[in-house]
Amino acid sequence: MTEAIHTPHLADRSLAIENALYIFNAIKSLDENIALVPDSFINRRANQVLKEATEFLERVEKEGLFRALEKGEFADIKRSENGGKGLNGVFRKDLEYYNPFLEKMKKELGV
Repeated sequence: MTEAIHTPHLADRSLAIENALYIFNAIKSLDENIALVPDSFINRRANQVLKEATEFLERVEKEGLFRALEKGEFADIKRSENGGKGLNGVFRKDLEYYNPFLEKMKKELGV
């Protein structure tokens, strides 16, 4: 898949949603077939990931979103608050703009 910030292809987003729905359908009854032991590797790892994510979000909240972006807190990608392309190359949607996938995606996502 391409990175949307550089190449915003709707097909990539559609494929990502399609793949996510495939996975959700494939594992919808997984809990009926697997019992997790409280101190198992999976539970320990899940708790570790949750703890690290919580600490990360608390850090971002404390220092602010733009400072965290400048420091490269998100995927080690640094973005200056005043740098980048900004609005250069961004266009207003025409009143006649139509995205044929938008309604289908909203319906499938229940949005």
